[in-house]
Amino acid sequence: MDRIDVGGSSEAALRSTSVAGIEDLSVCRSLVAELVSDCAPEMRLDAEVVVSELVTNAFQHSPAEAVQVLACRDVDQLSLTVTSTSTDRPDQFEPDPEFPDPDQTRGRGIPIVRALTDSYRVLIEGGLRRDLVVMSTRR
Repeated sequence: MDRIDVGGSSEAALRSTSVAGIEDLSVCRSLVAELVSDCAPEMRLDAEVVVSELVTNAFQHSPAEAVQVLACRDVDQLSLTVTSTSTDRPDQFEPDPEFPDPDQTRGRGIPIVRALTDSYRVLIEGGLRRDLVVMSTRR
């Protein structure tokens, strides 16, 4: 696990970590929680859920041995980027809204991420997938 800290002023902060498996989710949640520690409790919880969902998806749909998490916080927003070697599109595992299957255990992560963030998009290029989210810190 590699972690860097760039910045640290009250105006902007950047944190990065590389995790080797789902068992390292707590590292990702802690990294995000530290950046939003001065925000409302609901925002902190939402940010931890979002990073957990994105990292879990990256490991479930990627042959990667590691996933990179980059978190950037300024006064008004938190931006997260999760990079893996998956090339799955975000709509591949979403539940069908007309025929929801309560027994289905897949396909709920991305809808949760979309519901909790102000912006969600996926970039796939050069064999890498980057899930990018932006969340307002003023809730």
